[in-house]
Amino acid sequence: MKRPGELRGLAFDIGSVLECDVLVLDVTGQVHVDGAQRSRIFIGPCEGSVFIRDCSDCIFTVAWCVLHVAAQPTPPTQGVCVCVNLATL
Repeated sequence: MKRPGELRGLAFDIGSVLECDVLVLDVTGQVHVDGAQRSRIFIGPCEGSVFIRDCSDCIFTVAWCVLHVAAQPTPPTQGVCVCVNLATL
């Protein structure tokens, strides 16, 4: 967990988490999420881009300006990631 005031607009990377709840509660400049599996990830306001790559069975709740999602072809047994943009709610 990153609390308000800890990142102060800096970039933040989340890599290869498994069955985790990840909370980024501060403003970030850019966020990379790589290889997350079966996790719930909350990313507070991001002033730049959020990059999500090769994640499976995750729920993302993100306030983003620009979202980039990339995935390798996955077999049907791997699940889907769901993204919700808080900025539009």
